[in-house]
Amino acid sequence: ALRARISGPGLAAKRAPWAPPVDVRPPAEARPAARAGTLANGLRYVVRPASDSDVFAMHVAFAPRAAAEPSGREGITDLLHRVMARATIVHNPAALEARLSRLGARVKAVDDPTVPFDDYYTTPEFSWLRLEVPASQWREAVSLLAEMVRFPALNGDALDEARRDMRERVMRRDGSPREA
Repeated sequence: ALRARISGPGLAAKRAPWAPPVDVRPPAEARPAARAGTLANGLRYVVRPASDSDVFAMHVAFAPRAAAEPSGREGITDLLHRVMARATIVHNPAALEARLSRLGARVKAVDDPTVPFDDYYTTPEFSWLRLEVPASQWREAVSLLAEMVRFPALNGDALDEARRDMRERVMRRDGSPREA
C-alpha cells in the first residue's frame, strides 16, 4: 500500500490511501522461459519475455572491452559509443534524433554521471548499448540500433563532439567535491 499527499491547482491538500491491484501474473511455471543461443556469425543472444510490461528493452554487449582499449587509449570505447548514438552514415544527428523520438525510443550508450550506481555500463569486461521502446515499435527500433552499431558516422564533427562531451565530464568529475 502507498500513502500519498495529493495537491494541485484547484485541489485542497488531502491524504489518500492507495493499494496496488491484486497481482494477476501467471505462476512462474506458466511464464515463458528465457531462450538463448548463438547465431551463425557468433553473436550470442538471450531472449527473456515478460508479459507484465509494454516496454521492449535490448542490451547489446560488446566484449571484451578491455581488449578494445589498449594501454594509453583508455576511454576509446566510450568515445565510440558516443559517436554511435549521435548519427549514422544513413541518418544525420537531427534525423536520427527525430526517428528515435517518433518511435518513443531511448538509447543509452554511455554512463550517466547524474545517476548513482549507473556505471555498470563501464566495466573492463563489457561495453553496452541499451534500447528501450514501446513494445509495439520493437522491430523498427532493433533495425535502427543495428544501423547505429554497423554504420556509425565516424567523421570529424562526430568525433569532436564526443571528445568535447568527454572533456566536460572529466572536468565536472575533477571539480566535484566528492572526487576531491
